[in-house]
Amino acid sequence: MWRTLTDPNLRGSTWMAIFVSVFNILSGISIVTVYAIIIFEKLLNQKGSAARLTSKQDSYFVGFASLMGAILSYYSVAIFSRRAIFIGGHFFMGVLLVMSGYYIHIK
Repeated sequence: MWRTLTDPNLRGSTWMAIFVSVFNILSGISIVTVYAIIIFEKLLNQKGSAARLTSKQDSYFVGFASLMGAILSYYSVAIFSRRAIFIGGHFFMGVLLVMSGYYIHIK
């Protein structure tokens, strides 16, 4: 391990991999995936919940969506430029955020 951190040919990519994993953990997605079943159980127990799936099925759906996102990102990087992916990703996240707020408001 220390050889990969000190070798001039591998040092940059090794530190980049470390920073990516640290920022991934700090982003909070790990909390969602670890506690997904508890979060969905609390949502199911709310009064007036019209859920069709169990909390375990919801957790499987989150994992499946993560897998599909990883596969999609692997192939989209080869097709589109980084700038197009960055701008398009932020645009679609904004649209989904507005739609979520709208549907929460009308409910």
